[in-house]
Amino acid sequence: MAKELVYTSSEQGLVTGASGFCTVLQTQDIGKVLVNRLESLCVYAHLFTPTPDGRNPVAFSHLIVRAGTDSHSVLSRISDYKLDYSGRTNFLAHHVVLENSERSVAGPAWLLAQPGMMLTRWDGPPRHAAQKHIPTGVRWSAFCPAWKAAAGDAAWAGVLTDWFVDDPRRATYIIYDPNLSVLPLVVEALALVPADMRWQVTFSTFYGKHLSSLACNWRFAPIGSEEAAEAKRPRDARVIDLTRPLPAPPKSQRTEQAAGIAAPASKVARVLFPAVTVAALPGKRVPSPDADSPNKFLSAAPSISSIAPPQPAPVRIGAVAPPPARKLTGKEADLIRGVRGDPIHGDGYHPPRSKRILQIVLLVMFFLLVTAGLTGAVIMLALRASTRLNDHLDATDDPTSEAIQSTAVSKSAPKSQTGQEANTNSANTRPAPLEKRPHARHSSESKTE
Repeated sequence: MAKELVYTSSEQGLVTGASGFCTVLQTQDIGKVLVNRLESLCVYAHLFTPTPDGRNPVAFSHLIVRAGTDSHSVLSRISDYKLDYSGRTNFLAHHVVLENSERSVAGPAWLLAQPGMMLTRWDGPPRHAAQKHIPTGVRWSAFCPAWKAAAGDAAWAGVLTDWFVDDPRRATYIIYDPNLSVLPLVVEALALVPADMRWQVTFSTFYGKHLSSLACNWRFAPIGSEEAAEAKRPRDARVIDLTRPLPAPPKSQRTEQAAGIAAPASKVARVLFPAVTVAALPGKRVPSPDADSPNKFLSAAPSISSIAPPQPAPVRIGAVAPPPARKLTGKEADLIRGVRGDPIHGDGYHPPRSKRILQIVLLVMFFLLVTAGLTGAVIMLALRASTRLNDHLDATDDPTSEAIQSTAVSKSAPKSQTGQEANTNSANTRPAPLEKRPHARHSSESKTE
């Protein structure tokens, strides 16, 4: 729900004991931090005195205000007002804090221009605000007659929007005569901005130093103000001086749309929704624009009942009527899109995504199993080879080998034996395995006897 705050000079404020410049109306559930931030924006510098003077400009603005950890879109109207209860200079400030769902596609300037949206006078005792209805509507980019009258060339509205779209962080100063109505210029320029960027544009039709801590893309400064003099000095900011003749603007798609040369980018939307241009409050008619209203450059929407329904195309006699349209099957649609055929299921077959994922998972699992099997086989072969090598090394290092046993037995034979007997004994006393060695020793002793 939108939140409101009205600030002016009053003998009695909403807070007990408050007087002078203070809050006289606010939404009941608005936070104290946000109230302080909104009250800090309530500043107005009178250009002409004594007041009230109709030449003092009205400060319409859209700003992004940060309160704590939250950022809010705030629409404001601050203007010169009648003298207060003590006869001193006075002004009236009205702020509306919007939720994201309440931000109209037409943009903040269009919302500020709607009748009854912002207060122009205050009467009565201080009180809490009732629930406020926020109108909604749509505005397309089109010819900009307000810029044509103010700058001599409507294409300058496209220049202003091009500068913002190209570099939103740089500010632009627009110097104007105080007698000029500025809000229609902002409405027309915002219509050239893409719809999803319109609420990113921050502006003030009467920019002041009290806004220097906030981002403000379009800074309108009346001639004779300190801000106008500051804008003319060499700086990084860009300047459009409406009080002097301007050169020919650079050409672009938006400048041509503003000048009425190119077709607007929303032409298709106009065809689909011809009756949706400006919406009014529920149950109320759209007021006709007049010369003194900030809506004088906005056109009212025709009623839906006045739009004739589309007529069917005529059919020539004797002509063969085309067959009724038939909904394509899945395979036919795939063939039209160029999907490759499947050798099993035929042309146009396209397996579902879940099936393809399952196939990929199975292939990965099969690859992992094969890899694990090959790794196991290699490990088994390596273990067998290692076992055989260890057995061979153990046999080579054994001290009870056949050669050592044969030499020991030969040395134990008597020297008196002949060569033939020695050979016979050597042949008969060849060492046997370790378990048969006692039997061989017994045989040798019997022959000696």
